[in-house]
Amino acid sequence: MENNQEPLSTGENLNELIAQCGGRDKALKALFAGLEANLTYWDVTAKRMVTVPDHKTRERCATRILEYAEGRPVERREVLTKTITSQEDVIAMAKASPAMKAALRELLAKVSGPPSLELGASSKKN
Repeated sequence: MENNQEPLSTGENLNELIAQCGGRDKALKALFAGLEANLTYWDVTAKRMVTVPDHKTRERCATRILEYAEGRPVERREVLTKTITSQEDVIAMAKASPAMKAALRELLAKVSGPPSLELGASSKKN
């Protein structure tokens, strides 16, 4: 028997599989159940089992539900990719870019070390 249909992409196959087994509903039920997650442990001093809220799991489930419903928040990054050829280029970029200023501060801190050591060294020379 010939199959004239084109093969489904991996994403379509996965979506069909999820739909067949009711995966979305099960996943959402599990996330909502996670909002009430608890940890149970043996309290050595009280010599009994203790149940406390599992805040880490609750927070993760709440985050996933909000991401699913509203989408993830925008994450912004500034990437520096300019070739610097002169000191004037460095100064111009530092004036225009807070990220460049931060990168230069970090570089200077690595090169010069803690400020207290630098002050101590200069006072010994005088």
